[in-house]
Amino acid sequence: MSHDTRLEKRRFKFSEHARQQILNHQLHDQFLLSRSGAINKNLHLLQNDQAARMRLWTEIEAQESLDGNSPLIEHGLRKLREIIITVDSESYCDVEFRTLAARVCEKTVQFYSRRGEHHKSYPFLKFYVHNLLIYDASEALSQELAICCALYISHYAHDISLCLSLLRSQMSDFTLHELCKTLSLVYCIKNEPSCVWFRAMTQIPASSLVRQFLETLPAFEEMKQRTIQMVSSSYNQISISFLSAYWFSGLWADLEPQISQKWSIETLKTGTRVVKFKSKRS
Repeated sequence: MSHDTRLEKRRFKFSEHARQQILNHQLHDQFLLSRSGAINKNLHLLQNDQAARMRLWTEIEAQESLDGNSPLIEHGLRKLREIIITVDSESYCDVEFRTLAARVCEKTVQFYSRRGEHHKSYPFLKFYVHNLLIYDASEALSQELAICCALYISHYAHDISLCLSLLRSQMSDFTLHELCKTLSLVYCIKNEPSCVWFRAMTQIPASSLVRQFLETLPAFEEMKQRTIQMVSSSYNQISISFLSAYWFSGLWADLEPQISQKWSIETLKTGTRVVKFKSKRS
C-alpha cells in the first residue's frame, strides 16, 4: 500500500470519526436530569426546545441503525424520558411534543422487551397513559401503549383490579379492551382454560407492539408451563398437532423438542406424532 493510500485512509477514518461525534453530540453528553446537581446548557435546551428534543431523537434513530443494542440508545431514551416528564404541562397541547413522547415510549418498550427488562419501561408507560393519552386516545399507537401498560399491571405486577380500572377509564378501542381483559382475567384469576389466553393472543397482530411486549413477558413462559402441566394431568396421550393447535394456538414454536425432554413421543403408523404423558423419560 502506497504512502498516499495510507494517508487517504487515515483522513477518511478521522473524518468519519468526527462525523459520528457530531452526529451523536447529545448522545455522548453523559448528563442526565436524575444525576445532575445543576442543569447544564444541553439539558436546559432539551427542556425548552422541541427542535432540540427532535435532534436527540434523530441521533438515537441513527445510532440504532448502526447498533440496535448500543448503550447509547438506552442513554438517549432515558435522557428524553426524563426531559419529557419534567416539561411544563402546557406542552401537552403540542401535537409534535405528544407524537415524540409516544414514539419514545414505543421505542423504550421495544428496547427493554428485547432485554427482558420490562420494569424499566413501565414508569414512562404509566406517565404517558395518565398524562398524554387523553389527548390522543383515538390514535392506534396510543391505544397500544395503554394496552402494554395494562398488561404489565396484570401480568407483571399481578394487580387485576388496577388493570381493569385502567381499561375502563382509558381504552376507546373495544376490541383491544376485550382482548386485554380476557388475557388478564385468564392469567390472574384463571376464570377460563389457559388455551383461551393463547387464542386471545393470536387475535393481536404479530407485528404489533402489544404482541411483541406480551411475548417477551415472563408470563408467556409461565402460561406455557401452566398449560402443559394441566394437559399432562388430564390426558394419557395426545397428538402433538392437536396439542399445538388447540391448547397453544401454534404459539409454542419449539413445543415438541421441549416436551420430549420430559415425556416420550411416539410416531403412529399414520405418521401422527403422539406424546405419552404417562410415560416419562427417566
